[in-house]
Amino acid sequence: MKAFEKFLGSIIRISAIIGGILLIFLMLLIALDVIMRSFRMPIVGLVEISVYTVVCVVYLGIPWCAWNNSHVRVDIVKKGKWMDHVTNVLLLITLAYITVQCVAQSAKAYEMGIATVMLHVPRWPFLGITGYGFALSAIVLLYQESLLIKQKVWPEGKAL
Repeated sequence: MKAFEKFLGSIIRISAIIGGILLIFLMLLIALDVIMRSFRMPIVGLVEISVYTVVCVVYLGIPWCAWNNSHVRVDIVKKGKWMDHVTNVLLLITLAYITVQCVAQSAKAYEMGIATVMLHVPRWPFLGITGYGFALSAIVLLYQESLLIKQKVWPEGKAL
C-alpha cells in the first residue's frame, strides 16, 4: 500500500506542478497582451488560449486538493463515520459518471473535428484532461475510503 501511495502521490504532484506552470504561463501571456495592446498589437486568440489553459489548471489541480484534503467541504448532516462512507460512495459514483461522460465527449469531439474558431485548436484533448482530473480524483477518493475503512482516517491537511 505504501508503494501505491507513493506512486499516486507522485502522479498527483506532477499534475499539480504542470497546472502551476500553466498558470504562470497564462499570467505572463496576459501581461504580455496588456503590454502589446498599448502598441495596438494584441495577441490573437488570447481568449481561446486562456479558456483552455484555465481548464488544464483547474482539472490538473483538483486531484491535488483532494489528496491534501484542502478542498471545500460542507457537512450538512454529520451523525458519525458512516456518513463519511455514504458521502464517499455518492461522490465516487458522481466522479465515475463525469469521467465516463468526459471520455465519451472527448472521443466525439475528436471524431467530429471540433476546434476553436480563431486558432483551430482541437477541443478533444481538453475534454480528456477534464476526464483525467475527475478520474484521478476518483482514485484518490477510493484510496481515502480504503484508509477510512481500515480506521486509518485520512488526517486533515496531510501533505504527501
